[in-house]
Amino acid sequence: MKKILGIIILVLSLGLAGCGSSAAENTNTEPVKTSTEDKVENKVDDKTENKTENQEQAKVENKTENKEEAKVENKVEDKKNVGISIQNISRKEEYRTKLNNIELGLKDLEEKESSGVTADMREAASERYKRWDAALNEIYGVLKGQLSSNDMKKLQSEEIKWIAYRDAKAKEASSEMKGGTMESVLYVSSLAETTKNRCYELVEKYMK
Repeated sequence: MKKILGIIILVLSLGLAGCGSSAAENTNTEPVKTSTEDKVENKVDDKTENKTENQEQAKVENKTENKEEAKVENKVEDKKNVGISIQNISRKEEYRTKLNNIELGLKDLEEKESSGVTADMREAASERYKRWDAALNEIYGVLKGQLSSNDMKKLQSEEIKWIAYRDAKAKEASSEMKGGTMESVLYVSSLAETTKNRCYELVEKYMK
């Protein structure tokens, strides 16, 4: 009887020992991560975060660079447009404005011209002629750069005839006061008026 009880106790002990080892095996099925594996995973995470940050930073830098490039390109384009606008203003239009301004500026001579004093009137007439003659010479200078050599020769021949016409007209205008104090005033006034008309004529007929 004692032997039987001993055998039963032995069998139960072995059974419990087996269950214990199985339980121990079950509880240790999950692998334990070493410190080295943790370091590797942390490095991977750090690299991923750094990569994301670098990508975001690159996007911001690219946007900034693109904006700066766009600003530079716009400035260059604006300058080109300004240049085109200036080119579109013809010399003809420019000199129309200049001649009109000369005419407006001559109003400062009106007081002398209407003073009734011969010296003042002569002085005003001379100044008027001086300004229109200077404008005419300036217009000739521009036309030399615009016209072909053949056209310029034709203009020079025309100019010789015009000078003869200008002087003859002035002589005729002043003949009414021949020998009087007003003769020279009428002569120079005629020169001024004929020269003014010639300025407008050349601008409209020849200038581009």
